[in-house]
Amino acid sequence: MDSDEISQCKEFNKFIEKNKQKTFFYLKKRFSLSDEDIEDIYQDSSVALFENIQRGKFVEKNSSIYSYFLRICINQSISHVNKKENKTVRLSEKMPSSADDENYSDFRDDKIDELLLICSESENDNGYVLKDGIVREAMSALCENCKDLLWSFYVDDMKWEDIAFMYSYSNANSAKSTAYRCRKTFKEKYEQLIGLHDGRK
Repeated sequence: MDSDEISQCKEFNKFIEKNKQKTFFYLKKRFSLSDEDIEDIYQDSSVALFENIQRGKFVEKNSSIYSYFLRICINQSISHVNKKENKTVRLSEKMPSSADDENYSDFRDDKIDELLLICSESENDNGYVLKDGIVREAMSALCENCKDLLWSFYVDDMKWEDIAFMYSYSNANSAKSTAYRCRKTFKEKYEQLIGLHDGRK
């Protein structure tokens, strides 16, 4: 193992240790799992994250590394609960994870509409343009803080109280206020990209 690999491993281990306590708290609160179960889930999720990074599956422009890692932990927890209780998890609880399926669609149409807050509609010969790729590109232009907030709320369906805790905001209203500013930036970028898209038609 060369010096770069050693450095990367150290940084990865620091990331895993830094985020352990808050992730434990969230998983325990949401899934009512034992400390032993959460420890196993966290370790398995850490291994999955490391392997996905090594294989190039994690694309930082689509989400921050913690948001990506949290989705792995959530899906691992759902799978664990499903097996433990030997029953089907409700579809509404299942969150998409790029760790599970590289071709899943992160953004449902209703969530995109909500995210855009009914952006001014861009009309062309084919009607209203709303494409996942454009949403992704607009999202990638945001700072990491905004990516975390918007991704957690609009993709992971987390509550504002939980988001505030996860990202160290003083309260839910503080997280909401920051997210509101992020949405404005997102909308501006989205509408700019839609304009470019229409111009190429």
